[in-house]
Amino acid sequence: MVAELAETLGYELLQPPDYAIGPGTRRVRRALAQLQELGLIKLTLDRGEYQVQVTHMPNAETPPFISIPTQIWTNGWILSLKPPALAVYLVLRLLHAREGRAVAMDPLERSRTGLSDDTFSRGTDQLIAHGIIDRRRAIVTDRYGRRRVEPRAYMVDDQRILAARPDSPRPDDVYWDHLWIADNP
Repeated sequence: MVAELAETLGYELLQPPDYAIGPGTRRVRRALAQLQELGLIKLTLDRGEYQVQVTHMPNAETPPFISIPTQIWTNGWILSLKPPALAVYLVLRLLHAREGRAVAMDPLERSRTGLSDDTFSRGTDQLIAHGIIDRRRAIVTDRYGRRRVEPRAYMVDDQRILAARPDSPRPDDVYWDHLWIADNP
């Protein structure tokens, strides 16, 4: 299982018939051991194969974790969204901008989450164009419990990701045409 996981992640290129294990497999094995030491997973050996059981967070001091719908992969959104859009989507999910809750992303909040203004702008534009997030005037509560009217609040619409596929399998035709020209002089 570890060697196959290393190949899936792109760390190994397993070739038949010997399937030699290299540095990528050792890297994945070390990562799994570290996750087990942290108490995040439990590894058991069953008939020569590792079984991974994900455990719940051990205490409240651990960093926040983000749940991501599997439809990001199964519906093809991972191929359609550019990296800035994925980064903004993850940050908005981290800030609980779902289930009818709006979040304000002022410059201080963006810098706290590590998003540059340019990344945030490009990411939100693409997410709005796909209908994944909505930007509107809303009453928001900040992390200190203060409520205010925010003219540009953001809310994630997970139903768009869960129920639909992206309109185009190629997110940016200009990029793909440029790529084609670069590869085929």
